[in-house]
Amino acid sequence: MEDTMRKLTWLIVLMIAFTFVSVKADVTSEKEWTLLLFINGDNNLSSAGKEDINEMEKIGSTDDVNIIVEFDSAGSNGTWRYYIEKDDNSSSITSPVVQDLGEQDTGDWQHALDFFKWGVDNYPAQKYLIAFWNNGAGWEKDPNENVLTKGICYDDQSGNHITTPQLSMLTKALYEHAGRKIDIISYDACLMQMMEVGYETRQYCDIQVGAEETEPGDGWPYDDFLAPLVANPTMNPVELSKTMVKAYGDSYMGGSQGTSATTQSAIDLRKIEWFRNKVDTLAETLIEKAPSYTGAYQTAINQTQKYAYSQCKDLGHFCENLIKEVNDYSVKSAAQDVLDSLPEFVIEYVNTGSKVENSHGVSIYIPSKYQFDGKKDDYAAIKWAQDSKWDEFLSGLFYPNYPVIKLDTITYKDSDGDGKVSPGERVDFEVKIKNEGNKPSSSLQVKLAVDGWDASVNSSYASVFGVDALSETTVDGLSATISSSCDENKSIDFVISVEGEGINLSKTETLIVRKPFAVRNNVLLLALDSEKNEYKEYMTALNDCGIKFDLWDNKIEEGQIPYSLLAKYVNGVVIVPAPGTSDLNVVGLEDLQSYLDAGGNLFISGQDICYKLKDDDFYSQYLHAKYIQDNVGIHNVVGENGFNMEFAIEGGDGANNQKWPDEIEAIGNAQVIFKYSGIKMLFKESKDTGFGSKSISGAGHAGIFAQEDNYKVVYFSFGFEAIDSREARKSVMEAVMDLVYPTLRGRLQNMVIFEERMANATDENALRRLITKRNNGEEALFDMVKDNPQLLNEYSLDRHVFGDVMNRVIEYKMTAEDEDDDLDDLIPLGKPDKKK
Repeated sequence: MEDTMRKLTWLIVLMIAFTFVSVKADVTSEKEWTLLLFINGDNNLSSAGKEDINEMEKIGSTDDVNIIVEFDSAGSNGTWRYYIEKDDNSSSITSPVVQDLGEQDTGDWQHALDFFKWGVDNYPAQKYLIAFWNNGAGWEKDPNENVLTKGICYDDQSGNHITTPQLSMLTKALYEHAGRKIDIISYDACLMQMMEVGYETRQYCDIQVGAEETEPGDGWPYDDFLAPLVANPTMNPVELSKTMVKAYGDSYMGGSQGTSATTQSAIDLRKIEWFRNKVDTLAETLIEKAPSYTGAYQTAINQTQKYAYSQCKDLGHFCENLIKEVNDYSVKSAAQDVLDSLPEFVIEYVNTGSKVENSHGVSIYIPSKYQFDGKKDDYAAIKWAQDSKWDEFLSGLFYPNYPVIKLDTITYKDSDGDGKVSPGERVDFEVKIKNEGNKPSSSLQVKLAVDGWDASVNSSYASVFGVDALSETTVDGLSATISSSCDENKSIDFVISVEGEGINLSKTETLIVRKPFAVRNNVLLLALDSEKNEYKEYMTALNDCGIKFDLWDNKIEEGQIPYSLLAKYVNGVVIVPAPGTSDLNVVGLEDLQSYLDAGGNLFISGQDICYKLKDDDFYSQYLHAKYIQDNVGIHNVVGENGFNMEFAIEGGDGANNQKWPDEIEAIGNAQVIFKYSGIKMLFKESKDTGFGSKSISGAGHAGIFAQEDNYKVVYFSFGFEAIDSREARKSVMEAVMDLVYPTLRGRLQNMVIFEERMANATDENALRRLITKRNNGEEALFDMVKDNPQLLNEYSLDRHVFGDVMNRVIEYKMTAEDEDDDLDDLIPLGKPDKKK
């Protein structure tokens, strides 16, 4: 029995050992070449990896050349090491599996190192090529990602990858293990042929082969360059690298891989430090001459050959553009020296197609300011940035050590606040000036001039006592008046100039003279897209209710309504029909928010408001609503909380446009005023739209009313225009306007509430917000009573609450030289013993 157990134990040991299919390969005799190809196919390129292995099998290993592959396929199928042998099967991998490793993390640099060390140990050769096969990204991955992921070999299973600094650690460890440098390090991947990538491995590898641009899915034509190698295995590393590059180019110029715009090159890492000195001289010269030529530098950059990541730009083409654009001998000389040195550094290069025709074999990092800011710390961590002057050049380009003044934006305000420049109107200009340099500027003069006789300049000059480093300032005080005889639709050019020490900038602002918008009523209806006609149902309902209103038509008025005009309706109501998501694109949500903060009142209705704004703070904090679903599929609506009415939002004489009525939920202190009429079940298909319904998945809210401090809001998650009868639309409009229209009593009560809250406030920030709200409320109250001050006497509220308003009314009436008796019964705060 004991003997039997001993035999079983040995049998289990043998079975485990053979599970790995010869865990340690037999060490072969030294050959001319060993090619170690690390194929990370655990991603969207898995099938391409199999195709490339089949290309290798067209040639196979020989007595002089070892072709060794590690392949990790997509998913958790496993990872295998192959000794590539020649076969005629182009659809399956038939080469012997030397090791079956099970699923491995091929995004782990230490696992890649293990493969290369294993290959060197078991397949000795006089010369070695190591290759990384996968998605590549130069020294970085996606420039829009929050966390920088840079490098190569992205394993979707693990989420891991090999970073550029890890390439340095990997090749150093391999160098120490092998006791010698690797002859060729290569990348069958995208965007890897950069100065930044090559510099990381320069001490441990002699030659780097890779692409400046993205590679087509077919990647390298393995059979095209392996055939010459096995035919002439004594070729040296330079000869093999040239063979690889030429074969790649031929394959994409109508050869084995078809036709595609792409690049490939070989660079000599043994000369990269020598070449870096050339680039350093260029960088230092560019830094020195930057105060005079920053604009020319930017022009050269903008014209330079770029790749899939726009910050990856061809170094040689950049030098050519500097020579063309910068009129300075030292810059031209330094750029020419880099160009002249490229043939010594770039062993071979090829570009196919006009898209990449200005490629010279190696790219370098030249980002936009936005890209530079996002990756500044990460770039500083790589060896190229630490050893070269290139990062200093980039930093100086975007944050120069001298003032860089830019005339940024010009805005204007018309005197009546309707956003239009009209005959006889005064226009005030604001000029934003930026200093993008690291040093403050000297004093600046800002001037305004007008071209022609249709306007006269009132104030033409303003001074700025310098702009601090990396800051901006806004200059006002410049104004002009449009001639009262100026024709409508006339264009007038206003020229703004900024002058100072070494600074002479100007920009032209063209204003078109328009008919002024007349504010006649307290209700404003916005026609965001008058071609859709839905707003006409609002017009009819308002007219049926006897409510006078003004109409802002975006088409006629030529654009988004300005806040200055919305503010004129603080003591009224703004109505916003929004039948589709595109309509909300022409509403300034920040302006609506400011309007409500100032005490405005809003009625907004539309089936896609919820879908469009569900993640916006305006939706939850001002409309007081929560998204439930985009299409409730129910077209019957019933009133709640005193709204004793019921109607359909399809059929009848309504707009019949409700394909996706939203289901919402009232939040905060919002009150439900309409619900969808139905239970939690599927409803019939709409006979007009043909869209099948879903069901109520929440409380079925369809309309809500919210009152918050100064403002009121009614929000429908369906289109008001779709209510199925004119009479119903009239009834709903009357009820809505009764809710949202502001009253003097409401304004006064809000003032009392603010006073009480301010007296009890303990938090400084809360008090500051309350003061702002109280001031907004006071402004709205003043606007309401300034022409009818006697209205205040009808209320017995504590006079100190609105005493400031009374004082302002008196001042307003006196300024207007109003001799009415309206002021007789008003006693100013602090002056109880005097009457006017």
